[in-house]
Amino acid sequence: MAVLHNSELRKFSFPLPDGEEAYLRYELDSRSLNISTTFVPTSARGRGLGKELVQAACDFAREQNLQLTSTCWYASRVLAGD
Repeated sequence: MAVLHNSELRKFSFPLPDGEEAYLRYELDSRSLNISTTFVPTSARGRGLGKELVQAACDFAREQNLQLTSTCWYASRVLAGD
């Protein structure tokens, strides 16, 4: 399953078979990307989807030469290596 990126909605997502989705939302300015929210439905937790979404945001920020920050508690933990 691949992470989808919708730059207009500023969102990375995983569509799930049951019609729900796991997603990460971010804020963007000319120099930085701030991860503001991550969400994984209860039925899909424990599979590493949230971590993959954070990694996709990290990869995108690196490719765009953006500073990466997070106001999302989960993404902050992933970025800190917890």
